[in-house]
Amino acid sequence: MNFELMNIDLIDLIGDLTPEGTLSIALEVDPKQDIWPDSPAVADYENFQRATIEVLREQEHAALQSLKHSLSLLLSPQHIQEVLFKAVYALLKQEPEISEWVLRHHDYLEPELSLLKVAQYIALHWLEKLGLKSSKDFDFNLEGHLIIPDSSNLLALLTAMPKGDRQLVEVILLPH
Repeated sequence: MNFELMNIDLIDLIGDLTPEGTLSIALEVDPKQDIWPDSPAVADYENFQRATIEVLREQEHAALQSLKHSLSLLLSPQHIQEVLFKAVYALLKQEPEISEWVLRHHDYLEPELSLLKVAQYIALHWLEKLGLKSSKDFDFNLEGHLIIPDSSNLLALLTAMPKGDRQLVEVILLPH
């Protein structure tokens, strides 16, 4: 087995952020196989992701809990997190009305996926990219909400972010 370094967009997976705004993730890759080590085949991931999207479209807590239980019988916690994350972002890109419900009920995805932590991570990336400093220009309160006293900094943040990231931050991090 060898290691391959991959760079991907924020919207694709969570990992360590590089200065270029991509995430660096070291993955153990077996060149003889088309599957991730210790995980289902890529085609299975796509099926899990499609099933997750369908369940999220139902907007029912019980259905989502049932899906998460089923996934827990088939996948590791890290793989469940990845499937949920990619399904949520697919909805953010394609179906804003459904994703609004998912974001408002993000606690339904826990403990497998914390969209609060994802939103904080993404907001922090964009705020730092804009040159803003933590504790000086912005902060997170005890509930995890983003506090930006200067409205021009908030506008700069929301303008700089792609649509999916912006919706995630607006719904989850900004106090209502």
